[in-house]
Amino acid sequence: MKLGVFTSITFQQHIIVVILCQTAKQYYEMVNWMAAIFQLKLSFMNYDYDQTEFSKSLLAGLFAGISATVLCLLFNAFTRYAIGFHLSEMINVSTIIFAMLILATLAGIIFYFFQHYIKNGRYVFQGVSIVLTALMVIGTQSIQRSAIPSLTIEFRELLTGIIIITALCVVFIIPFLYKHDYV
Repeated sequence: MKLGVFTSITFQQHIIVVILCQTAKQYYEMVNWMAAIFQLKLSFMNYDYDQTEFSKSLLAGLFAGISATVLCLLFNAFTRYAIGFHLSEMINVSTIIFAMLILATLAGIIFYFFQHYIKNGRYVFQGVSIVLTALMVIGTQSIQRSAIPSLTIEFRELLTGIIIITALCVVFIIPFLYKHDYV
């Protein structure tokens, strides 16, 4: 029996083997069997591949969406607690989760087209995103959510914050992750 067999399986796998085996002989047979499977896996699986531009953009958008979702949920919870805003028909946990993930993933796809087909596409994408964000924030100020003015103001503050958080994630995270392969 080779000593190197023990280094090819993890500590958790050793614990499982110890629990399952009754004798030392069964233990060594199980470890050898697991090590052989691990070696086969390493010899057949190819982990060395380059990401395409599209896959990098798509995954960067997805990560930006996950980041925006977490930050918007925290902002939503803090804002609702701080100002006591309880209307949740439009902005709630489900809409934040789905909207942020879908919008940021679509932004990643759009980033691919900007980066691939436009010279200095990264900067054009960031500029267009900032302009669209400014227009959405301005448009948010004209929303009439309720007949009660204080509820309308609180809704505008919540929606404006969510728009700005999402825009910051899209504008900065997608180009950064696209450019840096090591992340």
